[in-house]
Amino acid sequence: MEARMNSKKFVLDFVKRHKAKYIFGIIFVLVVDVLQMVLPRIIGQITDDMQNRTINKAMLLSYAGLILLVALLTMTFRYLYRIYIIGTEKNWSMSLEKNSLTICLPCPLSTIIPTRQAT
Repeated sequence: MEARMNSKKFVLDFVKRHKAKYIFGIIFVLVVDVLQMVLPRIIGQITDDMQNRTINKAMLLSYAGLILLVALLTMTFRYLYRIYIIGTEKNWSMSLEKNSLTICLPCPLSTIIPTRQAT
């Protein structure tokens, strides 16, 4: 039971220490989702303007620039959320390994590496 409490405490302490990174990561995920909903609206507006024959070269260039801007923002925020969420997971992995080693190191070496008995 004590090991379970220590594990729970370890997880909660890690999440508390890295809470800001997780919050920023979630915000960046939401920004990417919103940006991905904007792109179909832009393309729909282009299609409507083409059907109504109200589009000109300047509007077409502005739509192209807007699509490019949305794509670059999506790429940037996707990169950021991967750094904040997946990067924190890598810290979790390293922290877990360090915690496991500190538990094992005080043990005698024979409990970690079994030795052969001389016959």
